[in-house]
Amino acid sequence: MAWFERLPTRLQAWLTIAAIMLGALGAAYGLGAATGGTVEDLRTLPPRMDSAEVRIDTLRATTAYLMRVDSMRPGVWGSVEKMEADMAETRCYVKAFALNRNPLTDCAPMLNERGPR
Repeated sequence: MAWFERLPTRLQAWLTIAAIMLGALGAAYGLGAATGGTVEDLRTLPPRMDSAEVRIDTLRATTAYLMRVDSMRPGVWGSVEKMEADMAETRCYVKAFALNRNPLTDCAPMLNERGPR
């Protein structure tokens, strides 16, 4: 016979309740420790979104422009020279973004030198 079964019934009940409460407290502590990083990430989300939104407008406008240019390219590539000019323009945009410069300023001479298509 186990020592627990030799105890009075009321004491067994109170020890069982205490064990359940300690187990629940330990589980709550474990869950809190496991999710603490997630809660901290959620607290810092608004400032991180603000810093991301500052960059989105430029990225969205440039992406829309490049998609528009790309959609027109198959119809306007009448010669290898036009294809090379379009590729040089795209390389200029990528290089300007990589150097954290303004692509419209850096690539404007390239756009003006080709003239109308």
